[in-house]
Amino acid sequence: VVITSDSGDRFTTDYLRYVNEQRKIYTDAPVVMENSKMRIQAVGLNIFIDKGELILLSGVRAKLN
Repeated sequence: VVITSDSGDRFTTDYLRYVNEQRKIYTDAPVVMENSKMRIQAVGLNIFIDKGELILLSGVRAKLN
């Protein structure tokens, strides 16, 4: 699964789930976030659409370009 944000951030993971009542996209699978400035790897992701909030849950590793 690939998600691309309006600002060009790209998220890849094996699967996503969505909860309409919370407007929340989430997974407990490994996630990679990439843009022109960095690459971040983590396990688990919560995106709260209405809040514009993104939470990486564990094992976060970042590499700055």
